[in-house]
Amino acid sequence: MKNFERLVNKNGKYHHHRLIDDDGHFVEVFDTYFESLINARLAAATVKRYSEAVTQFLDYLFEAGVFGQPCSRSELLKAVDRYLPARMAGPTSANDHIKIVRSLGLKRLDSSSASSAAAAINRFLKLSDYRADLEEQIAEWHGETHAVTLSPKDLFQRLTEAKRSHSEVRKIMQKSMIANVIRAKPQGIEKPRGQGIKSPQTRAQEDGYKDLPAEWVHPLLDAATSYRDRAVWAIMAGAGLRHSEAAQLTWDAIDPETQQVFVFDPDSDRYADQLPEEYRPRFKGRKYSETYILPQLREVFFEALADYVRYEHRPKDPDHMVFQDITREGNGRPYSEVSDKSKWAAFRRACKKAGIPAPPGKEHHTPHSLRHFYGVFMLNYVPTEGGHGLTLTEVQRLMGHRDRATTANYAREDPIILETKLLLIDQIAMGQQPNERELKAWVAQRHQDIARRLLNSDLKGIGN
Repeated sequence: MKNFERLVNKNGKYHHHRLIDDDGHFVEVFDTYFESLINARLAAATVKRYSEAVTQFLDYLFEAGVFGQPCSRSELLKAVDRYLPARMAGPTSANDHIKIVRSLGLKRLDSSSASSAAAAINRFLKLSDYRADLEEQIAEWHGETHAVTLSPKDLFQRLTEAKRSHSEVRKIMQKSMIANVIRAKPQGIEKPRGQGIKSPQTRAQEDGYKDLPAEWVHPLLDAATSYRDRAVWAIMAGAGLRHSEAAQLTWDAIDPETQQVFVFDPDSDRYADQLPEEYRPRFKGRKYSETYILPQLREVFFEALADYVRYEHRPKDPDHMVFQDITREGNGRPYSEVSDKSKWAAFRRACKKAGIPAPPGKEHHTPHSLRHFYGVFMLNYVPTEGGHGLTLTEVQRLMGHRDRATTANYAREDPIILETKLLLIDQIAMGQQPNERELKAWVAQRHQDIARRLLNSDLKGIGN
């Protein structure tokens, strides 16, 4: 290991692992993790495998500058998300995180090994006593009833201002790393599908058009077998939310009177720093942004939400999370803790029930198709002054992307609009004068085809 020294002692059937940092101190969060493995009475081989996976993960995080060190929350989450893809990357792949992995001499993981590593790391990230301990400490320092959410960079500043020892700062910030991850990613990390990292060209070829066609949005929502799913899918399609953002909505982020929904936006990707003044006291310093919900789907969402509260929701104490596991066995646990497999299966069943055809080259749509729908619709069809469609920068803001290239992958231009422009370019390039009447007729015919397709599927309201 590069950044830690590892001590291993045999004690009974277990090999006890401990990590020592470059200041000569034991890494407390790893000690607690290892003790939890022993207390769970896992097999010795499992304890050894999990310990090895987490030591490699921590060595990587330290080298990436996000473990026990000041960093932004986005840098932290990016490092966590990129770890397993970097470990599975092929020999010709290269980015900063892959370079870190290779500098540490970590071996490439196959699919099975990556699944095992993900299980070990998620167990490490989800140790809730770290989060509770951190919140209690911050609340105590500032005399607050509830702790505020601090990025590692902000926490480091407060700790150093309080003139705490270097050892104290490092220990607390190690816990802060875990707390920040599990706040933003309660489901932990997932093994990447497939092997390694694909090139942009390959990824673009495989992605194709991922958006759920507009004519199938309402049939999908009508096919939902629970009010919860109907509400979750409606807000994803209506506001372009990620599934994780919809699943983790809290009650204070929803305003039924004004029919507004706010999304947690710690890095101001959706311009949380421009939140209207009247909403700032509600969130007590946490960064939230307004969303824009398509009117036709706003109504569906709030109606489904009301029915969900009336028939499916189980009041709990405390009751912060909106959506729950509504199965009898779930006992009202947060919906964000339900497996992706179950969520995706419910979506596929609704697609099948509604008769929604699969996208070209794919077996079926996924919930993420709803976010793609939002991007395409906002770029092409939402009515604006003097025409239709927002700019790519405007859509980027609404969807919360840091990079315009990411938004472009979602908010593609409708092929009919693109083909119209190409026809005009071709006529000009060939020295022909565009025949205005023919061009308008060409465009009108294709829009009539779209209108006929929408009317035949009984899509009401969208685009009018």
